[in-house]
Amino acid sequence: AAHGLGTPRRSRRANSGAKLSVNCSSSNTISTLKLLIYQATDKHPNQLVLYLNGRELQPQETLCVAGIIAGSTLQMYVDASMPCDHLDTESAIGEIAGSLEAQSSSRTEDGFAGSTLLGASCAMSKES
Repeated sequence: AAHGLGTPRRSRRANSGAKLSVNCSSSNTISTLKLLIYQATDKHPNQLVLYLNGRELQPQETLCVAGIIAGSTLQMYVDASMPCDHLDTESAIGEIAGSLEAQSSSRTEDGFAGSTLLGASCAMSKES
């Protein structure tokens, strides 16, 4: 018999199964979410690729438009081949932190808005 036949092949894909919880608003963008993940993990936002239900999330999408609600689970992959600019990232984090503080003091977020639990929907505007 040829070498390797009949032997199951193992995947080399890493899956640490690590979980991370991040608090943010449905009006935040995926870019903002990536910055919050960066603060918690030191994984640069340019290297993060986020998926919800197998669909890659785009940086300009809001969490609401992307369909992310309280308790949603996203898949995160790190693409180490992407460049990092830590100076720009630190500046953006400062701006985001100020924005998040202003949002949290101005209103309370409905954790299940847009879910079938409340039947509410996300307001989306169409640009012409």
